[in-house]
Amino acid sequence: MIKRIIGIPGDKVAMHGNRLLLNGKQVAYQRDGDRVTELLDDTPHAIQWTENASPLDTFAYVTVPQEHYLVLGDNRNNSTDSRVYGFVPKSELSGRATHVIASFDLDNYYKPRSNRWLQTLM
Repeated sequence: MIKRIIGIPGDKVAMHGNRLLLNGKQVAYQRDGDRVTELLDDTPHAIQWTENASPLDTFAYVTVPQEHYLVLGDNRNNSTDSRVYGFVPKSELSGRATHVIASFDLDNYYKPRSNRWLQTLM
């Protein structure tokens, strides 16, 4: 699984309506149609969500424990991540994703999303 590390040990993280709060500050977002850019530590990351309410789009502040990380997927409405399985132990992290090789639309009979193939990740 590929997920973005959002919270490191000691961070306090919350989410309200798919918008992150990190250590008491709202993370900045820029929206362009269906595309959303999340500015985490002033680094832009393309993410996706719909405004439909979901039980996973809001959670109260949690503190990331030592030797663990809070991770989220970039497709926030359809991601199994720390909101489902909890914090990830440091020992289970491996590698870094830099490119998309292939992408399939799980909601549309796994139709290829060719516009994402071979793309560099932000």
